Amino acid sequence: MKRFISVFLLILVIMSASCGKAVSNGGENEESEILYTSLSDFLTEEQIAVYNKAKEIFPLFSGMSEGVEYLHLSLEGASVDEIIEYTVSLGESTLLDHNGNSYIMSRGEYRTMEELKNLCLSVFTEEYFDRLNRTILKEPAFLEENGRLYYINAVKGGAFGYSPDELPDTYELVSKSENEIRFNMIGHYKSSNVDPDYTVSEKSFPIVMTLTDNGWRFSRFAIAVLSE
Repeated sequence: MKRFISVFLLILVIMSASCGKAVSNGGENEESEILYTSLSDFLTEEQIAVYNKAKEIFPLFSGMSEGVEYLHLSLEGASVDEIIEYTVSLGESTLLDHNGNSYIMSRGEYRTMEELKNLCLSVFTEEYFDRLNRTILKEPAFLEENGRLYYINAVKGGAFGYSPDELPDTYELVSKSENEIRFNMIGHYKSSNVDPDYTVSEKSFPIVMTLTDNGWRFSRFAIAVLSE
């Protein structure tokens, strides 16, 4: 059952990433509290690139920790079929018990905590990365044992009715300064996937982008398919 749920979530997350990827149109808009259909209305090309990369990494800390196995493929834009074929080829998992919780050894490109952290710090602030790596059980989502990276053996279901190909995310700019950008990402959810007379509900998720010594990083992030 877990494998079925994981594949289903993988498809949703890839749909979310591909449908929600923003491109720059080179235009500039004055700050205003209105809905935007594209991040390019208020973010630069550099900021959009960080956003798109963060959108691939964030699921690791929001119910899809096993995605670290194929994260390098996700970042390269691989298809669902390519990712599934790769994960099947990895073979049997190596398990670790830590404080009564089950962890699985990562067999993908990211095999140490340092490698994973360096990747995450290319899109998140260090303080936010530390927060993300703490699960609701106060246990780490990722840890290192004997020089190898392990991820927690747990999965969370995705949001019902989320279909970004039909109902793309929208955005509301809250504030923008030289050192910080705050905006809301708004997800749209159908009440039914079979009833043609479905209704649509919305949920807003705050996102904060902060200028650090290393460039723009997220100090708060979310994606509509997995975030609470």
